[in-house]
Formats: sequence, structure tokens, C-alpha cells
Amino acid sequence: MKHNYIFHRRISIIILSISLFISGIYAQFTPGEGGNLPVFPAFSLPEGKVGGLLLAYSHRHHSIFAEGGTYAVVDMHFPTPASIGAESYTVQISDDNGGTWTNYQHYGEDLVLTGDNFSLSPDASYTFRLRVNGGSKDGFTSNEVYAQLSHINTRFAGWGLDEGMFLTGIMAPNIGRGLEANFTVKKLSDDSEVEGHLNYQWFRVNPLTYEMAPIENANTLNYVTTIADAGYKLALRASGDNTEVGGVAQILSSQDNLVSNNAYTSNVDQTGFNLYLFKQPATLADDDLELTDAAYNPVSITNVQTLSNNASYRISATLDPSKAPYQLMSKSACWRIVSEMEGMHMSMPGVYVDFSTGLKKSTNKTTFILKYNNLSFRSTTTISKIRISDISGRLVFESFPLIESGNINIPTLTSGTYLIQYQTNENHNIQKVILE
Repeated sequence: MKHNYIFHRRISIIILSISLFISGIYAQFTPGEGGNLPVFPAFSLPEGKVGGLLLAYSHRHHSIFAEGGTYAVVDMHFPTPASIGAESYTVQISDDNGGTWTNYQHYGEDLVLTGDNFSLSPDASYTFRLRVNGGSKDGFTSNEVYAQLSHINTRFAGWGLDEGMFLTGIMAPNIGRGLEANFTVKKLSDDSEVEGHLNYQWFRVNPLTYEMAPIENANTLNYVTTIADAGYKLALRASGDNTEVGGVAQILSSQDNLVSNNAYTSNVDQTGFNLYLFKQPATLADDDLELTDAAYNPVSITNVQTLSNNASYRISATLDPSKAPYQLMSKSACWRIVSEMEGMHMSMPGVYVDFSTGLKKSTNKTTFILKYNNLSFRSTTTISKIRISDISGRLVFESFPLIESGNINIPTLTSGTYLIQYQTNENHNIQKVILE
């Protein structure tokens, strides 16, 4: 939960334009020269289990029924039952570390939930889990989370997690990005802030089971991701010293952690194309990849053949030039295919596959001016398609102007870096803009 501050926007005019022919023309590496990708963990759920249960905090609140009184509060978050095809959850507790389980009683009845969180005041420290009701996972149970009650009259008044690119110069979800957290603790007696008295621990969280493994020597508010984090979620736990501060608060990062593998393509024809990777995966099969056409329709990959090494492949697929450019993505939870944009010192998710391979570089000159809710463009040739995406590759706007110049109303954009991809009758192009 990062604290957001609003600044006045100012227009940034694009100063960089690149023609992407999606071929070996811009290749800046020899396939495989980046070495081998490591063997990544294989994530799976045990039979009869679901994941997602996470302790948000355990601390104390003022009692509205007794002057000066306080009570313990435990708050947990989880996916909605509807998101896993279920009707509801029943909250269950164990007082013997999971040996036996009973349904949690709330005003004399089993506590049944249809939302994505609960805030309870249990009478003791328990291990919690959720039982799934209805749907194909009926009777499944969630991961188990121990919640020790706090006996110190303090509360976590606020916490946040900054994952901005400025921390290390590397943007999420790429390995090497930085995270910086903050916590605010206050006394219940006078609401004054308590400085210090917290211990910190970063964890790798299994994205399916939500099992948490502490990261060695990661005991500060700051953390820089490493290749060992690939595929995992990251969480930070702040624990009170049980003298001046009690309880626990945890923050879970919403960002993935992926190893970027630079790529380019060549030899594109109607039967497929060649793919070249900077780093060699141990294996690569058709179900490891996702190919879509210009309209985002999936295209079947019929074969993946290794060429000179595990960084060079022939990808077989039936390609229609009228549906180009195609885009190839990796489906791995641990690494992703990216393509470097010439002159930008940055990359974008996936790699384009276009029949313009080998064409002479375009002399077309196109300029864009991006305001927070308007896009102006001027070109020397007809623009058939415009796409605006954020730096993670998420599409935020698409248009098919079929004109050379004009103005287009777009959804209001927040500050950040955006990529404008546009297509002419010659090739596919990209420009970058920073909206501050």
C-alpha cells in the first residue's frame, strides 16, 4: 500500500522514435551468450488445498464498551470464494498446531464468509484456515496461518510499500528491482507514535500454497530482488519487541518477480519464424509460449525445434501476413521474453514477429503529443493502428485512425512511462513518452 502524492501534470513530448522490424537487424547479442537460465522451482498445490490466506496484522484496538479497555484484533486477507468457483468459506481454528480443527464460532454460529477478508477478536492465539464450500473445490482447505495475539497496547496505524523504478533503476517485475517499506505504530493510551521497537523479516511466498520462507539476511525495510526470488511473491513482516510494541503486520507485494530474457526473431514466413534468446532455458516447448496476432487472437504453435543451441529455435505456426504483427510471450512464472528497444536502454514484454523483416528502414516521420486525456499525432503517411500501453505491457488504449494527422480522446492517464505503438503501411513502430 504505497502512499500516493498528486503532482501537477505537465506534457512530455516524445523525443525518441524507433522502427522495429523485429528481425536480426537490431540484434545486439549472440544467442545464448547470457548463459543458462537457472532451474526454477516448480510450483504446485497439494491435493485438496487452496492458497491465498495471509495475515495482514495482529494488534490491539480500543474497546467501545469499557473505558480504557482494549482488545486483540486479527485481520486476514484471501481471494474471494467466487474467484475459485466456490460459494463461501467457513473459518476454522486449531489450538494444537493443526492437529485438530473446529469451526470458528461467531455469536454462537459457524463463521461463513463470501468476501475477501475478516477482522476478528479471538479469545486466544490460534492457527487459522478456510474450508471451501460449494463448487468443484468443495471441502478443500486453505493454507494454515498462525496468529499470535498481541498483549501490548499498541496498534499499527499505517504501512506502505514503495516499488518505484527510482529505487534501483530497474522496473518491476524485473529481477534487481527495489522495494522499500514503512510502518507506523501508535500507543493506544494517547495515540502518540512509537519509534523503533520493530523487527523486520522478508519472505519468499509460494504463489500457490502461500507457504512463507524467510530470506537470509533480509532484515531491513529495504530489499533488492535477486534471481532466487524468481517466481515467488515477496512479503515483509514487522514484529513488535513485545515490550514497547506488540503484534505483527505484514505487507505482500502485488508485483511478479521475473528474469528478463532478451529476444529477437528472423526468417519470418507463413510457416513460422526463428527465435533467438540471450539466455538459454533448459527446455522450451510449444506450451511454454503464447503467440497472438495483431487482434490478440491466439495462434497455435505446432512445433518448437532447437537450432544451434538452446537459445535458437524454429517456431512453427501458420502465419497470415494480413494479421501481422504477431507477438510472442513466454508463459513461465519465473522468466519472460522481452525485446530491447533500440536507443532506449529499456525493454518491453514479448517480441514482435513481422513480415517486414529485411525491409529498408522507413523514412516516415511521425510525432505524438500525449496529454493526460488527449493524443495528437502528425505523420507523413497513413497510420492504420495506434496502441498505448504502460511500461509493463498492459494495453490502456487502442484506435484505428486510418489518417495521417489528428486528435484522439483517450482515457485519463496517470503520471508514468507509456509506449505508443503504431502501424503504417510500411512497418510497425514504437515511440516512448513520459507523462509527469
